[in-house]
Amino acid sequence: MKIVEIMVLFKFCNKPFFTSLFLCFFSQYREVVFAQPQYAVQHFTTESGLPKNSIKDLSVDSKGFMWLATEGGLARFDGRNFRVYDKRNTDTYSNQVKAIAPGIRNPHNQSRLEVAYVSFSNNERANIMNGDAVPVGDEIHIRDEKLAELRNQKLSFDFINGLPERWGRVISPDQSTMVATNFGDGEFYLCSRSSVTHYRGWEKQYEVPNFVTERLNYFTLAGRLYYLNPDRSFTHIYDNKKFSFPLQGDIVRNEHFARNKEAVKLYWNNKTAQAFLCIDNAVFELIQEPDGMLSTRLLIPYFDLYSEHIDILYHDHLNGKVFLASSTSGLFEITLPRFERIKPMGTDVEAFRGGSVSLPAPEGLAWFKAQLTQQDGVNDDIVFDQITVDGRKLAVSGDTIRLFSKQENVKLYFSTAYFGQPESLKISYSLTNSGERMSNANWQEVDAKDKDLVISYASFPTGTFTFTIRKKTGFGGGNLASKHLTIIITEPWYKNGWLYLAFGLLIPGFGFWILRYRFRKIETRNQLLELQVAARTDELRQTLLTLEASQGDLLHQFHLQSRLLTSLAHDLRSPLLAAGLVTGEVGRLIKNHDLAQASLLNRQVEDAVGMIRQSLDELLAYIKVQVYSKEVKIERVALADVIDKCFGFFEKAARINANSFQNNVPRDVTVPTNSLMLDIIIRNLADNANKFTENGTISAHWIAHETSGSLTIRDTGRGLPAAQVAWFEQIGSTSIPEKFNGLGLVIVKELAPFAMIRLNIQSRRGETQVTLHFLNRNAQSMNLE
Repeated sequence: MKIVEIMVLFKFCNKPFFTSLFLCFFSQYREVVFAQPQYAVQHFTTESGLPKNSIKDLSVDSKGFMWLATEGGLARFDGRNFRVYDKRNTDTYSNQVKAIAPGIRNPHNQSRLEVAYVSFSNNERANIMNGDAVPVGDEIHIRDEKLAELRNQKLSFDFINGLPERWGRVISPDQSTMVATNFGDGEFYLCSRSSVTHYRGWEKQYEVPNFVTERLNYFTLAGRLYYLNPDRSFTHIYDNKKFSFPLQGDIVRNEHFARNKEAVKLYWNNKTAQAFLCIDNAVFELIQEPDGMLSTRLLIPYFDLYSEHIDILYHDHLNGKVFLASSTSGLFEITLPRFERIKPMGTDVEAFRGGSVSLPAPEGLAWFKAQLTQQDGVNDDIVFDQITVDGRKLAVSGDTIRLFSKQENVKLYFSTAYFGQPESLKISYSLTNSGERMSNANWQEVDAKDKDLVISYASFPTGTFTFTIRKKTGFGGGNLASKHLTIIITEPWYKNGWLYLAFGLLIPGFGFWILRYRFRKIETRNQLLELQVAARTDELRQTLLTLEASQGDLLHQFHLQSRLLTSLAHDLRSPLLAAGLVTGEVGRLIKNHDLAQASLLNRQVEDAVGMIRQSLDELLAYIKVQVYSKEVKIERVALADVIDKCFGFFEKAARINANSFQNNVPRDVTVPTNSLMLDIIIRNLADNANKFTENGTISAHWIAHETSGSLTIRDTGRGLPAAQVAWFEQIGSTSIPEKFNGLGLVIVKELAPFAMIRLNIQSRRGETQVTLHFLNRNAQSMNLE
């Protein structure tokens, strides 16, 4: 009988009875040959499907898949292939995965996580659950709020996401390290240089003094906190108690450990809840005893972790494999031997230990791991990844798939964790009618030797079906894991019965409609003639309106040209003539070396040219508004600054008439208007007031109202002619009265509506005042080109 067959019987038979039988058998059978341990090493890199060789973190989910955080994306490893989750299918903007943190742990296997939190380099996040990467839920936001509340209590801490610390951070002396207890959010230890504080449910439970020099030697196993001391002993902190104990187990028998007193290197993976020690390139796993003590068991006799830049270790107890993740060289898989020899015990059987059995041998005692048997509480399910129809990927919600019967070349893609157990690849599937008993299913085997687990169908008949795919998870008929999908196949819309009924009713109705159509055709023809007559009448009316609009445009152009001629004849001709005369006089004075008088006349020429330039700017702005109908930008304008600028422009001209300007507007007043239009209006009003005033005062006053306000430009001059005042008060474009010189008041009146200003004028001998009422209106973004 083979050893494996004996172990199968041991797993599924009555254990007390079989134990006695087994001891009796091996007390007589002594010719069992045990080979020396041989470690098979497999190396996975980008050539094997890894997105990048730089692995930042490693986790295992409840379905048995291994998840690797790399700079090229999040990779799911099923033991044979890698499936990469990058920004194309995670809705993130970055492929660089920074870390994986434990969320909810599997209650049956502490090395696996029901939920894991994935962090990307740009602080985006995702969750790993049910064999897939999915968007984060509310639990992440609740966790962030709780962490913020802790920091609001002036607690300074940083996360430790495994050892050795892989982020290159420097922990400041006054900063604590947060070490999770492996039991989910809200339960952790805050470890400072002098004490350890335990939290449960985000609330402080107890605090234990513990003076240390290196805070990166803390780690947890099964909720208990440990510290690796410099003297290679451990300090255990749990339930408000603390005690220390030395290293024990296989490591103390290591020659290098006994000969040298140097510190051992600690490796801790908080996702898989495992810790390891390394010395002299030998790896020892830390085994936690029920009382919290730790012992060491030799796991790998030799592997150069340092040269391969190994930062993360994971021991897959179920499959007898050790995975080593490198920050530069990808992933290493070490397959442990089936038999492990322990200390010589003669021919006596030592014990049965947790699914392993000790066997006597001439050289000592060896024990065998029954790895092909199903583990209690572990279910490496089959995961449904995607469905394609004729090469196109379809979106599927849940476990229900809806298709049309004419769709062809349907492929269902599945994945399952496989780490060397042949039983895991014994996969079969069936397609049954909905409600049909599974015992009547026609099971078909899947050739799982290929890398992709794909089920193909040329097409489907109409109906509702249950698709079932299953695999063996160990020995025995009941050790099966299965995945069920509901597939609903419907007829195309044009084959539905209601469509035929609709056609049956439509044909008689169509004939009746034809008869009605012929009778109504004559009536429609008469109506069309009437509509044509009405349309011709409307065209004539539109033509008349167009002619009237053209006539209005011509009148407007004539009106504008008359304004331009008036301005050129009066506002520009006189200053240009004066400038020409003064220029000639300046030349004569320079020739006679009368430079002082020449300089004085030159400044007068500069003032005249400046006035001409300002008049041209105002004239161009006026033309743009009138000709191009350009709307202006309304904004808040500081009124006092505009008045200062306009009054200052005429300060020299005012001295000729012995006038003075006074700006009585408060400095904080702002009005909704256009700055350029307001500048032109006030400048023309100031110029006009200066022309009609001698030995007087031109002043500006502000009157505030409930929602807006008004500005009054007042002068003490001789007043305006009555005809001009009446014309100015009229609304709309009217003919200019006789003997009306200059374009100033015309520009003021016609630009005021564009600047959101309503004008009012009062004039008599000794006082003239023009009031600008600013309309209350939100700023608009209409720019004057």
